[in-house]
Amino acid sequence: MAQFQFFYKPDTLRKEITYLDPANEDFAQLKEQLLNRGYVASPYQIHAETESDALVKFRLVHKEYQ
Repeated sequence: MAQFQFFYKPDTLRKEITYLDPANEDFAQLKEQLLNRGYVASPYQIHAETESDALVKFRLVHKEYQ
């Protein structure tokens, strides 16, 4: 099962959502780039079989992103 770290931009009504794979060797650098662009890291890492499943789980946890 894959792991996903989600990020969102709060100043866009939280409609801009993206994610990274924490196992990616460039995770720290990519995370820093997102944070510098105004994204906020979700406090939860999602475990799911696919990216689509991860997004569904993320939205279940964060009802305001629907």
